Amino acid sequence: MKTQKLIATMTFITFAALLASCATSALDVLTRKIDANNTTVESMDNAQEETETFDAAAAVITPLSLVQEDTLTVGEKIDMVMSLRDSIRAKQVEIDETKTIIREDLVTLKAAVQQFKDLGLTLSDEEKAAVAAYGDELDGIKVELKATVGLVYKQIVELRGRYTLENLDTILETYLTADDAMSVRVNGVTRIAAIIDEVNTLLAVRIG
Repeated sequence: MKTQKLIATMTFITFAALLASCATSALDVLTRKIDANNTTVESMDNAQEETETFDAAAAVITPLSLVQEDTLTVGEKIDMVMSLRDSIRAKQVEIDETKTIIREDLVTLKAAVQQFKDLGLTLSDEEKAAVAAYGDELDGIKVELKATVGLVYKQIVELRGRYTLENLDTILETYLTADDAMSVRVNGVTRIAAIIDEVNTLLAVRIG
């Protein structure tokens, strides 16, 4: 009888440990995916540096455009390029600020996951599904962010020495592409920060 009770107890302990292991494993996988995304974010080229050189370069275009004052299209294109330059700069600032938040909140997340493990807590089926969904979403975000590499700083660098009226369409196209890429980056880092915050909230509630 005692032997049966011992076996039952050991079976229960083993089962409980297995459940805890699965829960923490899911959190560990999510944490690794967040780390991978953060590595991608940190490796993205900084658009701020190259757009700083744009003011002087744009001066080459502006005097030429004055010769064609009656051609509104040229003026509009120049205004659009300047507006895109400002947009890219603003988005870089937003990205940098969000990156700081991600770094700080990721430290909190890792500490919370460790505490969750130490307390022997387990995730509910609903929580496991949510964690898995976050992981899938992070996989997609990483792909999107990686796809923007080379579309911002590198492309703008290649415009050096080419800021002339004849190249205005190329300049505009380059800045349109760069601004679109920056929008993808802003959306990506914003969502990463939100996921970390949501998981931190989940763990804080569970840990109590």
